[in-house]
Amino acid sequence: MKLMILQTLCLLLFFSCSRSPSKNDLIGKYSFNMTDYNNLTAVDSIKINSDGTYEYWITDETNVLFSNRSNWSYDSIREFILFENFDYNVGGIPTGNWFSKVVIEENEVRLIYSSEENLYFFKKH
Repeated sequence: MKLMILQTLCLLLFFSCSRSPSKNDLIGKYSFNMTDYNNLTAVDSIKINSDGTYEYWITDETNVLFSNRSNWSYDSIREFILFENFDYNVGGIPTGNWFSKVVIEENEVRLIYSSEENLYFFKKH
């Protein structure tokens, strides 16, 4: 009986643990999860490149409205990605470093923009 309880606890622990994102998991193109945030119809996208650079751009249906490019690094212990010289393209917010929590939810890599508002970039496949 004790053995069965121990096995059950081990299985619960095994299945409840989520996998931490690796640096290789981050490489790829991401889109913002809300295209109509604050009544905007533009689409925000980030491409994380394997050479340590990233590209960030905002597009409407036909044009690139804004773009930014710089370097990124990943802290796998804390599961944060740092985007250096990130330009939010929002009035009043200066260009600076953006630290984003990286999570895997619903088998999808996500870069958290605002956990309170459930805003994030998700990796496109």
